[in-house]
Amino acid sequence: DLTQLQNNEIQMNSYLTLKTAQNLYDLTNTLDALYGADILLISRLLVKILQYENKQIGFNLSHKQERDFIKQIVNIASRIMEEENQISLNKVQHLDSDIFVGILDLFKDYGTTLARNLVDT
Repeated sequence: DLTQLQNNEIQMNSYLTLKTAQNLYDLTNTLDALYGADILLISRLLVKILQYENKQIGFNLSHKQERDFIKQIVNIASRIMEEENQISLNKVQHLDSDIFVGILDLFKDYGTTLARNLVDT
């Protein structure tokens, strides 16, 4: 539950990361349209996933446990950033001005994490 994650009542773990990414991937590929609340929720969950992943090393990285993990998180981000979502993106940006820049920064850090762990995997 996002509220529990945000309040640190539960911690992201490997299972939750993989399950959340799979669920978000399925959801974003099923819905015809994404609205502001959808984008905000999906974005915040994506942030939690990337924050967790950037703390992992070697075989603890989720892409080592699920071969489609990288494809899933990139697809999730691409889906929420689609041009057709521009009005909703602007509304979300108004509510949380740093969310999208934060996601891009986390993806940059994730690339660095993957590169650092290339030898281990």
